[in-house]
Parts: sequence; structure tokens; C-alpha cells
Amino acid sequence: MTKQDKNVLKRLINGCKYNEVVKKCAGLTDANALYFTALAFDQIAAVQKNKKQPHRLSLRKSQEYIRRGLKKYPEETRFMFLSALNDLHSDHPVKALRGFRSVYNKTHEPGDLISVANALKTCDRYNEALKIYRKAMRAGTLSRIMIWHNIASTYKQMKKMDVAKRAARRGLREKPKNNFERMIAEHLRQLTKD
Repeated sequence: MTKQDKNVLKRLINGCKYNEVVKKCAGLTDANALYFTALAFDQIAAVQKNKKQPHRLSLRKSQEYIRRGLKKYPEETRFMFLSALNDLHSDHPVKALRGFRSVYNKTHEPGDLISVANALKTCDRYNEALKIYRKAMRAGTLSRIMIWHNIASTYKQMKKMDVAKRAARRGLREKPKNNFERMIAEHLRQLTKD
């Protein structure tokens, strides 16, 4: 897979065009194709789950591509990351937390740190999650609108609606750069109305 192909797949993922990713990667077995296919199926499952639709088949497909990736490329942390993400979407947050921490300990990437915080939030460890979101914000390399969304939703789960609305309004000051961030902005707008 060329660098250009990889960039196209990244744009499709960021544009929430997951089925197109699956089609483009069909029949390919390199690390990038396995990764993007697993990620696409995981995101399809997450969307289905949020819409209260059946999502287990998409999760199983994601898991199959993750297994293939880990078998063929055992040192690729992105497959370890996807495995933890899949655990989170399969309602196994403690297992996901262990997986995300393991990945972060290998990569020290701010994006992996966000995943640790998301798992902590799912485990109802809100204050720890908030500290990590703020640390990731200071790194300055991640989508600020996404981080503000995570902070706002954490405060909402803590039933601190005034603080959640302030965080949502702060997030809405950021300009969305792709469909994923536009979707996040819509969630933030909704949160300010709750």
C-alpha cells in the first residue's frame, strides 16, 4: 500500500466513510489494510451500538482482522490498540484500560493517552480521566474539539451539568476540520441544550 493510499484511507476514516474503507482494503493483507479494515469494522460497530442497532457481527469482523494483524505483525502497537478499543466497545472497560495502558507505555503518544482516559471514564474513574484529558490537551497535537467533548461528557456523567455545558461551549470555539469533528461539534451543541 502506498503512502497516498494510506492517506486516502485516513481521510475516509475521518470522514466516517467506514464501508468505503472496507471496500478499498478488500483482499489486501498488508499491515495497513488489516489495520484500517479492523478499525472500520470497529467504528461501524460503535455507530450501530450508539443507534441501538445490532453490532456484534461488526465487532466480530473487527476482531478477526485484529487477530490476523497481531499474528502477522505481533510488534505493531496499532493492533494492540485496536484490540483494546474493541474491548472497550465490547463492554470490557477494565480489560480495555489494561490494553490502552500497555500501548501508551510503549508509544507515549498523546492519542493513546486519550484512550486510557476514555477507558477510565467508562470505569467511572472520572477525576483520573479529566487529569489525563488535560495532560493530552497540553501536548497540543490532538484535536482540541475532541478533547473538549471528552471533558464535557465526563462532567455530564458526573452530573455536573453547569461545568459540562461550559466545557461544551469551549469546545464549540474550535473549528471542525473533518466529518468526525463536525459530528463531535453537533454532540457538543446538543450538550449545551441538555
